[in-house]
Amino acid sequence: MRIAICTDNFYPELGWIQDSIAELAIKLGEKWHIINIYAPKAHSKDFKVSNLKEKEIDLWKNVSVIRLFSVSFPFSPTLQSRVVIPIWTIYRNLKVFKPDIILINTFFGIGIEATIAAKKLKIPIIWTNHWAISEFGWYMPFFTKFFNKYSLKYVSWFYNHCNLVSAPSKSVIDEMLKFGLKQKSIVISNPIFNTHKKNHINKIKNKYGLSKNTIVFASRLAKEKKIDVIIKALPIIKKQIPDIIFAIAWHGSAYIELKDLAKSLWVHDNVRFLWTLNKSNLIDLFYSSEVFCIASTSETQNMSLLQAMSCGLPAVWVRSRAIPEYIHDNENWLLVSPDNPQELAKSVIKILLNLELRKLFSINAKKFAHTFSSRIIADTWEKEINKLLD
Repeated sequence: MRIAICTDNFYPELGWIQDSIAELAIKLGEKWHIINIYAPKAHSKDFKVSNLKEKEIDLWKNVSVIRLFSVSFPFSPTLQSRVVIPIWTIYRNLKVFKPDIILINTFFGIGIEATIAAKKLKIPIIWTNHWAISEFGWYMPFFTKFFNKYSLKYVSWFYNHCNLVSAPSKSVIDEMLKFGLKQKSIVISNPIFNTHKKNHINKIKNKYGLSKNTIVFASRLAKEKKIDVIIKALPIIKKQIPDIIFAIAWHGSAYIELKDLAKSLWVHDNVRFLWTLNKSNLIDLFYSSEVFCIASTSETQNMSLLQAMSCGLPAVWVRSRAIPEYIHDNENWLLVSPDNPQELAKSVIKILLNLELRKLFSINAKKFAHTFSSRIIADTWEKEINKLLD
């Protein structure tokens, strides 16, 4: 099978969506499908922001990356997002490549051109929506209200032009249905990548300045992630656990604001901004921490959480959006109310001071996360694509 994947979000811009696209392409490539990934051409500064050497990502031998002319997105939360400019490059390439199916991951830039090209070439399309789009209105400072009101209507209208819509959680589909989606839809999780065995935990703790009571979070430093709620919980936690450390991996536009908040609350010595880590170092960080914590209310799934759970980390997360779909019991994590530092602090303290509870959560977290392995997700995608093509 020949598969084209079109996305405006890809390496060297780092993020869980970008990793999921690459991981899926690799696993489908291992099945001997031929994959072309169409993505924005990156600028040198994009590699510098991600702390990467300026070279193409190394994927499976059946997977090719085709870079297209792009411009920087001015309100990027990662400081490096780019958008492909539709100039019919994809149409010409797809006409030669002749894919059996086109998977589109964005509803702007490359998504627009790929859709028009697919219609013209009569190639079926599967669109995947990873975004809680209405949560990004504050990146449009001059027309936030307009954006919040019409963005979901646009996305749903846009996605009605494909053969199948997928999303990583039912909450995303339900929101789109509310705003006009009529096309057939399915829920398919994003995949997590494989983890190596934990090793040299004390060495890693010393490397990053972690304590035996470390909270970890890994995602872009952006307003919608509400990292400030976790920082606001630290003074409360610190009263019972003085050596508490909050380790944050990644980069983003909210860094200065978060740093200033930690200073104003006198917990700057308890916060570690670790910037961008590669997959191996990120897994080391997860294994060397005691609890994963996320306060965001904009998540359509959150791969950072699932990746951390695959390393055996218990978690504290808020009751919002996709979470109820993954809750079958309370043996993996604790749920708290949104925007509530006091409740979040109480749950973190409960996990850190109860070793038996932490061990139970750790065992169950690994079992739960296994169902999101890249091989299982690739098998699901293969089945759905074959059903559509039959």
